[in-house]
Amino acid sequence: MNLERYISITDFAEQEVYACIQTFANIYASSGFTKEVKVFKSKKNPYEFLINFSEDIDFERFMYLVSCMPHSEDLEPFDNFSYGYWTISKEDDIHKELHGKRVQLYMSKHEKHRDNVYAIAQGDTESIKLGFAHGEEYIPLGKKEFVFFEKKQNPSDFYPPHIIYGIEKEEPISKKNGCSLFLLFLLIVTSTVLFSCNSNVSDSNSLFTYGSLNNRFNYSILTIQKQIEEIVSDEILSNNINAKIYHDATNDYVSFLNSIEDSFTKNVDFSSNERMEKDFANPKYVNNVLFEGNNYSSIGNNFIKKSKEYQNIILELIEDEYLLEKMNMTLNTDSVRNRKGEKLYYLNYLYKDKPLIAVLAMIRLHKHTILQYEYEHLLVLKNQLQSKET
Repeated sequence: MNLERYISITDFAEQEVYACIQTFANIYASSGFTKEVKVFKSKKNPYEFLINFSEDIDFERFMYLVSCMPHSEDLEPFDNFSYGYWTISKEDDIHKELHGKRVQLYMSKHEKHRDNVYAIAQGDTESIKLGFAHGEEYIPLGKKEFVFFEKKQNPSDFYPPHIIYGIEKEEPISKKNGCSLFLLFLLIVTSTVLFSCNSNVSDSNSLFTYGSLNNRFNYSILTIQKQIEEIVSDEILSNNINAKIYHDATNDYVSFLNSIEDSFTKNVDFSSNERMEKDFANPKYVNNVLFEGNNYSSIGNNFIKKSKEYQNIILELIEDEYLLEKMNMTLNTDSVRNRKGEKLYYLNYLYKDKPLIAVLAMIRLHKHTILQYEYEHLLVLKNQLQSKET
């Protein structure tokens, strides 16, 4: 864990944090510094995260991510969801007044277009407006919006990292791999990617972003499924009972999630791009499937039932301690409390009143995570069996 350069996020949904970082990682995959992004989840607070990038990330790109992370639109700056921390050096090409200082980066409530990141240096008396053009955008504000603060972080207070890999290239998804009219729509809306993780999703720019995210998850899911099929076909695992039970259970659960997606999209109007965009920004397609008022529908109850059944099966098969912790967190369907301390049911918290296209992205992230952990389990199992043979 790197405590010199990191982003801290609190009070935000885990899957939405992962989705936002995945989008950023994909966009800058060719640069190398998002090749492996580590997201550490707090053991004390399930809504607190610490994010690390590769050691060669530069300050400019670091500011990009701060600007796209979840932020409050209405609250005071110190109530924001995320902050970046960095010690400025000469190599960072920032005004010399900041050289050697520890800065806290944030999005000001006065910043309407997300074109600039703001900073408060430790011990300084004023905030500074920083654009993405380095020194040319260095504007002291003459006052501080809040006092610099940085929580003392202890690596032992966090779980092992959830690792996100940037995907540099895409491959077209053929019809035999399950391409539908819906996927063709995603290919259309991803032709231009305008990056804004926290925009109103009804805006066409945000539809582009969520479309890109969905398309990349589709490609990534297909890729990891191919890797899984290869490893379960390996001679060492082909007749292993543990591997078979795990693989069959995962296939069943992923198939169920696919059916949920189909239920969401079956009434979408594909007759024109305009109508599709309107429908994909509409939360009713999710609400009508998973909920009856504030309660779960029969499909919503089945979602929870299937998740718990899958959890019970695979937790009996996993021996690796870290993987066990990660899978428990991923499949936990307990009620949660929001920032106001209100208790919310799991599906209500994640999906209720959310735009269809955003919910699809979260469902696909969930599938990708499940498959990634299956692959990790099979690798561990294969290595164990190989060790016994030698």
